[in-house]
Amino acid sequence: QQMKTEGKMARESFRKIVQADMFKRWPGCGRANVLIHVYLNRLTDELTPALKEDLEFILNKSKLLIEAMNEAVSYSRLLDSVHNIVKFEQCMVQAIWGTESPLKQLPHITNEQIAKAGGVQAPSIQRVISVEEEREKLCEGFDSLQKADVTAATKLLPQMEVKVTMGVIAEEKRDGTLTFEEQACEGDIMTAFVEIYREHNVGPVHAPYLPFQKNEEWFVLFTKKGQSAVLAQVKMGGPNQILRQKIQFPSKGFVRTGSHTFDFHVFSTSYIGFDQTVQGKLEVLPEGTVQPISLHQEDLDLDNELTLFEEAFGRGEPSDDSDFADTDDEDEGSRSSG
Repeated sequence: QQMKTEGKMARESFRKIVQADMFKRWPGCGRANVLIHVYLNRLTDELTPALKEDLEFILNKSKLLIEAMNEAVSYSRLLDSVHNIVKFEQCMVQAIWGTESPLKQLPHITNEQIAKAGGVQAPSIQRVISVEEEREKLCEGFDSLQKADVTAATKLLPQMEVKVTMGVIAEEKRDGTLTFEEQACEGDIMTAFVEIYREHNVGPVHAPYLPFQKNEEWFVLFTKKGQSAVLAQVKMGGPNQILRQKIQFPSKGFVRTGSHTFDFHVFSTSYIGFDQTVQGKLEVLPEGTVQPISLHQEDLDLDNELTLFEEAFGRGEPSDDSDFADTDDEDEGSRSSG
């Protein structure tokens, strides 16, 4: 009742759940619903040992549930549908109710502490990570150990840059990087190359309320600029500081001649407040277009430099009394006399 009063529990169930009378027919579903809300509001200390055990079982099974939800919405290819599932997973990992501040991902940070820092005007979690003055303001009244805990956590939360390059691959190098052709034409196989440069300490996700270890992963959804239809989606993760992923697609029937801009939505599966959107641009020429290769002036100047042969023997004009000239004259005289 307290969670409902404070607006920290869904007031109404989904229509299909009500129509099926699910919570009455399967009381376990109703109990699981309440336990998940208790977990998201960080009230687990009030549970009995038996209920805590039930909650841990539910949380461990939630991985399979979320995977099934992602698979179900992937067929709709709608950006908002996929994003809603990702946001639900973020809340489950961090044990945060959907309307709470992302700052509560940091240790010792409570609603009271956030109110002191300005409430809704409090700095974003990304500013708290990057600006020490903002972190000090948020940690006002903390002792040295509490401040050290917050600082340690900020080194685990995402600090990264996302880059997108689009075009036709010219070469794929051993280190995983790509070089692109200078032009792209209709009919070519296009590639969107996504790179995530991570500056934070890469390791298991900072999730103190989760009963199992989770690795950091990112959903990348590829759409046309300003549109909601998902053209492709990939999941990126791993232990390396730099993540790279290529998304390939045929240009014919997909993009026409001209300039195109695409949105790449990068969603964290674990952290709240770190999702971002970057744009990729693609210039497509008509099929069969061949642009002349432009040479650098330094390359053109090489034609005026002496070759090794010319340095050794000099660069001279061919003379009439050269061996080659004599031979040609003799051959011409032989043909005339014959």
